[in-house]
Amino acid sequence: SEQKGYGYLMEACGLLRDQGLDFHCVIAGDGPLRDHLEAQRIALQLDHHVSFIGFIKEVPEFLAALDVFVMPSIDEGLGTAALDACHSGCAMIVSDVGGLPEIITHEQSGLLVPPRNPAALATAMTRMARDPALRERLALAATAHVRKEFSVGAMVDGNLAVYQAL
Repeated sequence: SEQKGYGYLMEACGLLRDQGLDFHCVIAGDGPLRDHLEAQRIALQLDHHVSFIGFIKEVPEFLAALDVFVMPSIDEGLGTAALDACHSGCAMIVSDVGGLPEIITHEQSGLLVPPRNPAALATAMTRMARDPALRERLALAATAHVRKEFSVGAMVDGNLAVYQAL
């Protein structure tokens, strides 16, 4: 859907290609913008850099195979896909929208980028691609944060605290 910001991700991939960066972007899932995004991939000449793989059944295994998880949303609630990616040990680049900054702290557990900004997204993607130590450090911090703050127990305790306060 439009709110997921995949068009901006495609533009960022075009910038990465123009820089000569060796990368491959895999977009999982399906939806009403798939044909438009495939046309954008062709228009930006990203055929060898971007793949659409459709619906994924084995999400944790898919996420664990990624070097970096990018969530370029322009609007987001909590961002459960980001939680899943953290649990799978992914390094994270996410837009600074909705609940995503509750999951990722910039430069501590991932990289936050402004929404609708392909250049900032490309810069963050380039940093992650060129710095494996950064990816590892941020992924470990994100996983630890999510396990502590977003576990079932922590979520139940948080909801109970809200109910008790009311």
